[in-house]
Parts: sequence; C-alpha cells; structure tokens
Amino acid sequence: MKSLFSFLTPLNRFTLIGIGLFFLGMFLTPILIGIPIMTLGWFLMIFGFFYHLLKLFPGGDKVIIVAKKYLKDWLSWYQKLFKEVLKK
Repeated sequence: MKSLFSFLTPLNRFTLIGIGLFFLGMFLTPILIGIPIMTLGWFLMIFGFFYHLLKLFPGGDKVIIVAKKYLKDWLSWYQKLFKEVLKK
C-alpha cells in the first residue's frame, strides 16, 4: 500500500517549489506579474511529476544523468551565443 501511495503522490523538490510558485502567482495575478510566475510554477510541477515517473523505472537514473548532461551542453551553447552577441 505504501508503494501505491508513493506512486500517486509525486512530491519532490520540483513539485513543491512549483506548487508554491503557482499559488504565489495566483495571488499576484491582479498586478500582472503573477501570470509568468504562475506559468513557471505550472511548468515546474509538470517537470517534477515526470521526474517522479522517470525515477520509478529501473533505468531512470541513467536517463536522468544523460538528460542533465544534455541540458548542461545546451545551456552552455546558449551562454556562448549570448556572450558573442553582447560583445562589443
């Protein structure tokens, strides 16, 4: 029963931060700054849910390591691009 409960409740740091940002964005919606904050919270909650599902599979840890390496390479490429564009 405990494994079924842990399957249905994907609470990790990404989903908890996403829930917090989502509710903060809901309260700040009248100021219009809440809409991007709420969107960021929604994306973090979705990422946290898929991260939880990926951790359930036996090979999920290997996929997460490869995905982190891919994101690191991708973000470093954008960092080089912005440095080149903003160079005077």
